[in-house]
Amino acid sequence: MYLLMVGISAKQGEWAIFALTSVGLTSILIANITFCYFYNKDIVSKDQIFSKWLYFYPKTKRLIPIVCFCFNFKCSKIIYSGFYGLESSMAKFGRPLEYYRIVRMCSYFSFIFAYGFVFIADLIIFARIKWGSQLLILGIETCLLQILIIFLTYLELKKPPTELLSVGSSQYTSINLGKIRGEVKVKSIVGEMESDDY
Repeated sequence: MYLLMVGISAKQGEWAIFALTSVGLTSILIANITFCYFYNKDIVSKDQIFSKWLYFYPKTKRLIPIVCFCFNFKCSKIIYSGFYGLESSMAKFGRPLEYYRIVRMCSYFSFIFAYGFVFIADLIIFARIKWGSQLLILGIETCLLQILIIFLTYLELKKPPTELLSVGSSQYTSINLGKIRGEVKVKSIVGEMESDDY
């Protein structure tokens, strides 16, 4: 949407709107890059419980940084959202405060530098552009969506991080197979099977 605003404002010769939305778009890209950098540096590589959880979901491991970089860092929230009860969206964290700090830092940055500049551009659009222009429609959409995003982010940041993020689980425990000697038998608790060897 911001990219459309940049393009249309340049085409119409609205250089103040072009400059403000360009700063907003650049700020979102900076926030996305910053999130991806700290996500890989501080969460993926240092949070062992999260890394163990991520091991079971290689698609998630590959796609989250790509989606966050290309669209918005807030897309990373799908990993702990519990989306349709999918296990791949119920991440476990050993250091939830670290993840929460990164998301909060990028959110505040985007509030000030992305949304702030685009809000100013929206006000200029409302004052200068006549009804029926695509630029005015984009201005209305961005204004309403940004207010909604700020409100929802405020509600989320009000909750303690441990309530939002699952803290470590013994479900993801590393096993050193070098210490196991002999035959290992696993019994199924599903159904009534007679055989001991699986």
